[in-house]
Amino acid sequence: MMDFYIISSIFLVLIIFLFWIAIDIVYRFEEEHLYLRAGCLFTRIKYIDISSYRELNGLMDILTGFNLLSSSKGIAILSDKVMLGEVKISPVDQEGFIRELERRIK
Repeated sequence: MMDFYIISSIFLVLIIFLFWIAIDIVYRFEEEHLYLRAGCLFTRIKYIDISSYRELNGLMDILTGFNLLSSSKGIAILSDKVMLGEVKISPVDQEGFIRELERRIK
């Protein structure tokens, strides 16, 4: 019976952690860098370290890599300074986000 409580507790903590990551997503332009956070996972990418960006293409793009997104549509920001070489995000206003990103990485 004790095993049931341990396994249930671990499962509950995992579910709460995944829920936290899914609902607490922040993408913020700061003066020197782009701040990205999902729950307790975060990264800061300096604008000078961003080599390019690309739009996500299909399911395999969403299922692989370092993802801080909550939608099937989004963009991948490419940089040698982030895990796996890119981070995938899904801003609400994707076109506005891309315009601001282009302005800051020039």
